Amino acid sequence: MIKMSSSTKRLISICFILIITTLVFLPSLNNGFLNWDDQAYVTQNQSIRELSFKNLKNIFTSTFLGLYMPIVILSHTVEFHFFNLNPLPYHTHNLILHLINCILIFYLILILSKSYSISLLTTLLWGVHPLRVESVAWISDRKDLISSIFLLIALILYLIYREKPKKRIFFYFSLIIFIFALLSKITTVIFPLILILFDFYFEGNINKKKIIEKVPFFEISFIFGIIGMWVLKIDQPPTYLTISERILNVLISVPFYLSKIFLPLKLSPRYPIHANEIFPNPLTVFVLTIVVLIIIIYFSNKYRREFIFGFLFLLITLIPIIPLILDGFPHADRYTYISSIGIFYLISKLLIDLFNKKFKKKWLVRIPLLIFLSGILFTLSFLSWQKCHVWKNDITLWNDALKSYPTHIVYDNRGSAFAKKGYINNAISDFSMALKIHPNYETFYNRGLAYSNKANYEKAIKDYNKSIELNPRYAKAFNNRGFAYAKKSKLDFAIRDYSSAIELAPNYIIAYFNRAIAYSDKCNFKQAISDFNSTIKINPKFLPSYYCLIEIYKKEQSNDKLKIIYKKISKLNHNKRNIKHK
Repeated sequence: MIKMSSSTKRLISICFILIITTLVFLPSLNNGFLNWDDQAYVTQNQSIRELSFKNLKNIFTSTFLGLYMPIVILSHTVEFHFFNLNPLPYHTHNLILHLINCILIFYLILILSKSYSISLLTTLLWGVHPLRVESVAWISDRKDLISSIFLLIALILYLIYREKPKKRIFFYFSLIIFIFALLSKITTVIFPLILILFDFYFEGNINKKKIIEKVPFFEISFIFGIIGMWVLKIDQPPTYLTISERILNVLISVPFYLSKIFLPLKLSPRYPIHANEIFPNPLTVFVLTIVVLIIIIYFSNKYRREFIFGFLFLLITLIPIIPLILDGFPHADRYTYISSIGIFYLISKLLIDLFNKKFKKKWLVRIPLLIFLSGILFTLSFLSWQKCHVWKNDITLWNDALKSYPTHIVYDNRGSAFAKKGYINNAISDFSMALKIHPNYETFYNRGLAYSNKANYEKAIKDYNKSIELNPRYAKAFNNRGFAYAKKSKLDFAIRDYSSAIELAPNYIIAYFNRAIAYSDKCNFKQAISDFNSTIKINPKFLPSYYCLIEIYKKEQSNDKLKIIYKKISKLNHNKRNIKHK
């Protein structure tokens, strides 16, 4: 039997992991952008359009969708600079980031277990599991991929320091890398608790000295946590869950994720927000899960510490993403990206110990066990490979989601996808179905847009009215109702709505432009010029306003002003040509 060196084992293991994981997620490279946040993060995101020191400063001093994640936005800025809106590089980047995380998890488990086989199996189970598909195949979940890299590096550095306390430099490097994790996703604030959990795993207890040592980590977590709570805005329709419903969602979180880890079926980008839509009797499920976990831990004896570690790792890493206080969607596959590592480590340790110790000389048992394990890995890989095709485009994604959980959000998203492709009747049908399930201001707005696209402005106005009734601060509904009124030649009503939209969103450039057109149609050129200039002030490259000003200045025979406008347009077009030739 050939004996391999540690470095050879490490290299072969990593190569095997990278090859298998790449093959599993290869179909994701053929996918496009989705109507689920990809427009906000990439396709319509103006903050990623320029790679410059000025924009870099803006990225690191601004929030995005109510969240602070400058490193994530910077990654998209670099991609846009080199690849514009070609989805292939974005998906390739996601896959590469996932592969890096696989390598880091392999090294983390190697430190934890001192076993190449346990590290290999843990990483494979974690890396090819269908729960990973959302994070890899969905461009908008870049934040989980990047923040996990920094969190894992910081954790590995801390564990190296733990083994070699005299090399204090690793402690400081861990602290610095932790800050980068926080700059990628605020939920990594739980990192100090993870460090304490690892101390417990290695030593079997938690002592005061070890906690005091982590004070710098807690201080940084506290600062970022306060900032995160201050700027946090959930950029999605409020769920309006009652406190009892929120508590039920918290209680079923562990049973829910354990069920998806062990039986990854009916996976969805959008799960129901009510616990009883996931489990018929959520409270009973919670009690049974806790009882089973207590029994397992009590009778586990030799593996008691591993069981406690695995389940506490899951619980601790889920803390920041369970919306007990804030509105939001309680459950998502992406939430398990880091959280499931402990469970897969526990499973792998049990199986490898069973294989190497319990049945060391019993090949008649070991061979079926090996076949069973290979079958599990193949099944997980196939399900993930299949799921990558589901994320190909908006229609395939939401069609699949409807098979599992036909919620109003899923119907609404598929309706938007149909509308984008020009299937207006299908879109209206889906929006109507969504409204039957749950009347929502965004869905009324979306159906209003669809009716407007069919030039059915009466129905469009009715839907915009309902949208505004449900959310009186929804600027988009005011703007588009104004547009519908304008199409019906009710210009005074249109101007009133455009003004309301501008009052709610002072930099709403389209509302200014639409109001300018309405003023122009009323021959109120003074107000029209003022609004066109307002759009140019907001965005000096907004060419439609320049062309509209030309028409007005021609009517007024303002030759001097015409020369100024032509000069500005010429300069903008010249800059555009230069950019194209770069």
